[in-house]
Amino acid sequence: MNRFMKSARAMGPLLVCLLLVQATGAAGRKPQAQMTDTKQEVIKFEKEWWEAFKMRDKAALERILADEFLGFDTDTGNPETKSQWIDGAMDKNFRVDSYSIERIDVIVVADTAVAAVHYSAHYTVNGKASSDRAIDLDTLVRRNGRWQAVATGEVHVTTPK
Repeated sequence: MNRFMKSARAMGPLLVCLLLVQATGAAGRKPQAQMTDTKQEVIKFEKEWWEAFKMRDKAALERILADEFLGFDTDTGNPETKSQWIDGAMDKNFRVDSYSIERIDVIVVADTAVAAVHYSAHYTVNGKASSDRAIDLDTLVRRNGRWQAVATGEVHVTTPK
């Protein structure tokens, strides 16, 4: 048997392995249309979260936030648990007067998503008007077919002068 035939016989199993890996990888990838639908689900979820926050809808916030949720959107830098975060949203001395979502960037990997929600908002805090421009960086997981937030962090945006 010549060297070429020996090489070809030795490469046969390797080729089969490579084809299997390629087929498995292709099966695991989502088609572009399905990925777009998933991103739209995340965008819808984020808009629902903002509306629940503005309207002080405690039942919706309980559903939206996972039990292990941590919020890093206070000036102290200390994380808030789910119940602490919801209590803050229910505080009568704090009100969302209006908000505008400028854009939402989404990355999805399997049943995990990261969403960057670029927004501006006007609040009333202890009777005084306040405004903010920031990015909420949210980590979401899909459980039992629905999205839940497991973490949020706020990044303040300064407007160039």
